[in-house]
Amino acid sequence: MSLALALMLIGCASLPGQGPSKSKIVELAAGQEAVQDSQYAVVNLTPQIVGAMGKIPRRAFSSALPRGPRQPGAVRIGIGDVLGIQIWEASPDGLFSTPTARSAEIAATVDGQGNIYLPYVGTLPARGQSIEQIRSSIAQALTGKAVDPEVVVVVKENGAQSVTVVGDVKSAGRFDLPPSGLRLLDAVALSGGPSQASFDTEVIVNRAGKTAGIRLDDVVKTNAENVWLVPRDTVQLLHKPRSFTAFGAVSANGQQMFETETVSLAEALAKVGGLSDSRADKGGVFLFRFEPRERLNAARIPLPEQLTGARMVPTIYQLDLSTPNAYFLAQSVEMTDKDIVYVASAPASEFRKFVQIIVAPFVSTTGSVNDLAN
Repeated sequence: MSLALALMLIGCASLPGQGPSKSKIVELAAGQEAVQDSQYAVVNLTPQIVGAMGKIPRRAFSSALPRGPRQPGAVRIGIGDVLGIQIWEASPDGLFSTPTARSAEIAATVDGQGNIYLPYVGTLPARGQSIEQIRSSIAQALTGKAVDPEVVVVVKENGAQSVTVVGDVKSAGRFDLPPSGLRLLDAVALSGGPSQASFDTEVIVNRAGKTAGIRLDDVVKTNAENVWLVPRDTVQLLHKPRSFTAFGAVSANGQQMFETETVSLAEALAKVGGLSDSRADKGGVFLFRFEPRERLNAARIPLPEQLTGARMVPTIYQLDLSTPNAYFLAQSVEMTDKDIVYVASAPASEFRKFVQIIVAPFVSTTGSVNDLAN
């Protein structure tokens, strides 16, 4: 019997479990000295904390791209553009006129050096110039050669004045930039829109070798992120569904997809079947995530010394669901992509596990095991 008791005591220290206990997580936040030595911030969720932190900041990407136009301006000609040049003359005996036609139309393609060629004019620079600048240059070059020439220039093919939309869209392709300009959402619409839900779609813009991305939903909500596109921009839409992972004393451990635009902590717990009645410590509900330091500073949450300079701070939020107010708080806390929800096991659950795993082999009947566990 003594040997059996000894084995039981040894077994207490090595019972299998799904994660740390509640006390293990929060012990580093017990005092100021502990906080300074901690590798993460532990935050007890209260109405004041949730209110002070505000809504989760949305990722902005317009500032990460090389500056484009604030609004559409004059069309600038680029390599590969095809120009339609029509020249009128006052006399039927001019360079470009005949007794039956007072004008002639010439197609000119901007070559690799950015130039165009016209008969009786020669080579003219075109790259980076506006339609009006090219028209004026041609008219001036024809002075003294043609009879009172009048020149009209139009862009027939936008070899350079275009953007490309690829990825998870209904109709990928290259689209011309109209003189009125093209915004990001306009380009998405021209491609038929995303093939998946917008809240699960990320839009990435590549401009001059720089890349920036944002959730398509955030572009719709924030006009400043609906940027004006510039020639040769590439827009890519990617299906990137958001998810969170649940561990511990919940009914269904594992990864869960958001499947909606936003998910609160209360909804996340519901997605995994809620807390396990027999195992969960209602005071030990934890949310793990990397939080922007500015957001924690806004709520005046003390940070460990070694994390005060970190851009993203490992943060553990604790919620005590044994109080009614906690359920309102859980509705106010918004989940983010790759969050981890962990529910600690109650001490009584650990004792029950001890009885079932360690004591059971020494008890002859199942009824006796249940008596001990209860």
